[in-house]
Amino acid sequence: MDPNCSISDRISISENGLTFLWNWRRPIRDGREQRDLISIISLCENFRFGSCDKWRCDLDKSGVFSVAPLRKAIDSMALRRCGPPTMWLKTVPTKIRMFIWRGRLDRLSTKVNLIKRGVHLEDDLCPPCKEYLETINHILLECRKAVDVRRNIKYWADWIPDSVSSINDLLFFGQSPELGQL
Repeated sequence: MDPNCSISDRISISENGLTFLWNWRRPIRDGREQRDLISIISLCENFRFGSCDKWRCDLDKSGVFSVAPLRKAIDSMALRRCGPPTMWLKTVPTKIRMFIWRGRLDRLSTKVNLIKRGVHLEDDLCPPCKEYLETINHILLECRKAVDVRRNIKYWADWIPDSVSSINDLLFFGQSPELGQL
């Protein structure tokens, strides 16, 4: 591998199209690596190669590559939409921001999600109440322990709404400017 190689060292243009001259440390594996490589190659078809050795990117009107338009293009193809965009408030600790982000995507390790991933568990009930399935909505909104915690926070800080019907309602409210004033 040569980290200082140029684009022309790895891609050549002929009448048959683009030819890629990879120099991998190991062969590409089947499955996800193979699919990712095919996706990258298909994305490269949108780039124009000129006489000078530089990328021209069609994602931006200027033709100059920058990370922001590429990130937006990848996000629009790869990410599912779930409510309003995430606001990363600096006043909220990173662990809490990551918890909120994973909660919005339903990627927290609840019992229901673990069972979906093939983890064997004795049951899928909420440990504190033993009455309902342990889903993200239940543990953060419906469980009597969660209701008690929200009631205590409301009493202490006076900023959580009285009724919340979904995780997005709670998280959207948690992103409000009032949170920065606590």
